[in-house]
Amino acid sequence: MIQSIAEVLKEELFIEQILLREENGMMQMRVYLKYGPKRHPIIRGLRRVSTPGRRMWVRHCEIPSVLNGLGVAILSTSQGVLSSRVARERRIGGELLCYVW
Repeated sequence: MIQSIAEVLKEELFIEQILLREENGMMQMRVYLKYGPKRHPIIRGLRRVSTPGRRMWVRHCEIPSVLNGLGVAILSTSQGVLSSRVARERRIGGELLCYVW
């Protein structure tokens, strides 16, 4: 799940690079964040929506817009973890995991 979320953030240009390696029999993931021209981080905020005690499910027509399109919502769907833009295009709903802006 974590690797899928990182790949979605890379597709949406919030992350520069993801490295996976095995060390001492355990997989480790190193994520390199993307920075702007004056070394300001591209990711300004992240908000978790679904929690183990309260799951938030949405239909494709109910997927929220994050900061009027400047951010992205991440959903867990039947076709895997997708960004809100891709889920709307494919007309798929699912569990709303988090917002990133």
